[in-house]
Amino acid sequence: MKFSNHKMTEKLTLRWLGINGFELQYRGTTVLIDPCVTRGDSDRLSDPALVQKYLRRADAIVITHSHWDHLADVPEIIRRTGAALYGTPTTCNIARYYGIAENLLHEVGYQSHISLTPEIIVDFLESRHLQPCNHEGSYHTVPACLAARSDFLCGEVLALRFQFGHTVVLNVGSANLAPEAIRGTRCDYLLCGISRWKPGFPELLADNLDFNVFIPTHHDDFVHFPLSRFALRDDFIRLRPELAKLRPETRFLEVNVLQDYELECP
Repeated sequence: MKFSNHKMTEKLTLRWLGINGFELQYRGTTVLIDPCVTRGDSDRLSDPALVQKYLRRADAIVITHSHWDHLADVPEIIRRTGAALYGTPTTCNIARYYGIAENLLHEVGYQSHISLTPEIIVDFLESRHLQPCNHEGSYHTVPACLAARSDFLCGEVLALRFQFGHTVVLNVGSANLAPEAIRGTRCDYLLCGISRWKPGFPELLADNLDFNVFIPTHHDDFVHFPLSRFALRDDFIRLRPELAKLRPETRFLEVNVLQDYELECP
C-alpha cells in the first residue's frame, strides 16, 4: 500500500477539511463528506468567503448527521457547485429551509444503497453519536428557524461505506457505533471520528470492524481555531496505543489538513 501527497486524477485522492470533512476525488468525480470550514471561532453559521477559499468543487455531498459542524456550510456549497445532497430527512429538511432545490435532495436512511456513478457506490449504515449528544432530535418537516448552531438537530446518524472501484472506504463520523448494524463491515480505509472518545471505544472498533488503515478524523480544535491556525487535540495520541494493542496489524495514517493524499489498495 502506498501513500503520497500528490494528486493523480485517475486515482482515489483524499483531502481532509477538518472536523469530519473530507474531499474524495475519483475518476473526475468529487464527493464531499460532512464539509464544514466555517468553524466555531466565527460569528457566522456559514461564511461564503471561507467556502470559496477552501472548497474546490463538488459533485455529491454525503452527510453522516445534521449537527452544524457537519452541515452548516452545505447549502452555500450547493449554491456554488450545484452538487447533489444525500442525507437523512433531517438533513434534507434543513437544506429545504435554505431553499435548496428539491431535485438536488436525496433522502436516505439505514440500509440505503446509492450509486453516485457506476464506479462510486455508497451504503448507508445505522450508527450512533457519542453520548451525551447535544442538540438531539429530528426535523420531520422544514424547521421554522435556524438562527443558531443549536438549531441544527442531530437527526439519524449514519456510517458511510463507499466503494471507489475496488477500494472500500468507511466513514464513522462520531466516536460511537451501532454494533448490531455494522458488525463485520470490512474496509481498506477507516476514516474514524474520535472526538472526546470514551473508554471502551477502541474495543468497540476492534470487535466490530475489519480495516487495514486507520485515519483519525474529528480530533481538531474546531471550536477555537480557524483552518488558518489549525490545531489538534490529544484524542489520537491517547487512542493510537490502545487500538494498536488490540489490532497490531492495523496501519495508521495521520493526514495533514488541506493536503492531498493518493490512496491505493494492496
